[in-house]
Amino acid sequence: MSMNIENMLDRVVAIDNVSDEINPLVEELIRHDISVDKFVLGDDDSKLPTLTRNRQLIFIDMMLDENASHTVTNISRIIQILNHIIGDGFGPYGLVVWTKHIDKIEELLSRFSIAASYSSNQGAEQVEADDDDEISVDIHLNNPPLFIISIDKIQFKSSGVWDFSNLMQVLNQKLHASNASYFYLRWLSVARQASQDTISNIYSLTKDYQSQENEISHVLYKLALNKTGIKHLYPGLTSDAYKAFSDIIHPRINALTSLEKLPDFSNIDESYKCSNEDEILAKLNTILFLDDIGIEQNEIVPGNVYEVKDLKLPVVVSERERILFKRKNSQDRWEDYQSYPCTPIAIELTPPCDFSHKKVISRVVGGYIVDVSVNEKKQDISQGDKWYIVSPIFIPNDDKVKYIIFDFRHLYTPTDEQLRDPSKFQVLFRANHTLFSDILQKFSSHAARLGLHKLELG
Repeated sequence: MSMNIENMLDRVVAIDNVSDEINPLVEELIRHDISVDKFVLGDDDSKLPTLTRNRQLIFIDMMLDENASHTVTNISRIIQILNHIIGDGFGPYGLVVWTKHIDKIEELLSRFSIAASYSSNQGAEQVEADDDDEISVDIHLNNPPLFIISIDKIQFKSSGVWDFSNLMQVLNQKLHASNASYFYLRWLSVARQASQDTISNIYSLTKDYQSQENEISHVLYKLALNKTGIKHLYPGLTSDAYKAFSDIIHPRINALTSLEKLPDFSNIDESYKCSNEDEILAKLNTILFLDDIGIEQNEIVPGNVYEVKDLKLPVVVSERERILFKRKNSQDRWEDYQSYPCTPIAIELTPPCDFSHKKVISRVVGGYIVDVSVNEKKQDISQGDKWYIVSPIFIPNDDKVKYIIFDFRHLYTPTDEQLRDPSKFQVLFRANHTLFSDILQKFSSHAARLGLHKLELG
């Protein structure tokens, strides 16, 4: 089962310079209970308001001055309008461009690609318009659309009258053919529905509005305690409550999407390589595995990852114990490379059951963070059960792709005072539940291996 766009949208923006064109489009959207902010352009685009709350789609005419020879000028004007109306907090959106000049869409896509990647601190670029007039435009787009859908508006005009009654049918054809646009709109719709259902389920636990404040507060408090196992009051409980509530939403999202048929990945080319693939995979791994929200230096929690500041501690991995990387020497031959700059780290690996009862002091495993760039042959990393490698990945507040490497041979039991001392251990981030569980499992397997010392024939 796949959803239609009219069931996913609740608020959009429509922009045109001709009232007779935009009004029937707006009426059709409103007919489907979609809220519309309509802007009919005049001579001064700066009079448009700045929007700070999200609209899922922005509809805009490609030729705002009705002159097809001014293609570049029109595209530049659209970019400037988007920069003006989209304020902080607007968030992600899709762009629906309608035009009689469908042959100009490739030019628009090309210009938007440049605008999305061109840095605003690089200054302005001189762009030559189609009518040979040279215009100066800052092509940087502050908040680029997630996707761009183009529609031929001629199909909406019959006998000189604009009729958008089949707008949803046209949009759904485009939507169902695009994995990027469909998933964005469907996910927003599902997340909103799951949030509403979860809120209703939790708040309906009490029907007594006189005691509701105390009872709901107590429920949230219990959820927060259950998140990390900390049994005393600390500032991070608020953050833990939100994280716990997010965990509750996930099963509802799974239920709502269990019958989904789109996006359709049956024809995906597995050999396709994304541009900047290391960076893309690193960003995804960071989202999937690391947590830097509500991390407190004074709170010792399993999964905390620390930078080791005291290099005399036994948890520090020496240079001779590091993983060998490969790089080409001056004779263009691959050679082992073990001397490279890295940041010493340690991860708190106390099992959650022990931590919740605080039966033992903390234990940490040492490791290090190293730039991917030091390794010119990334696929030849030496693997072994004594190492745990997470890569590629971004460290919070760092824009270089990294390896995170833990060495299970470096086990240490610091005191709580040591872990709370930023001159010895400075907390960086936390491995989330999925990553932490896997590291703990691999460490346990490494620590518990027995082996067999056999007698060998000489």
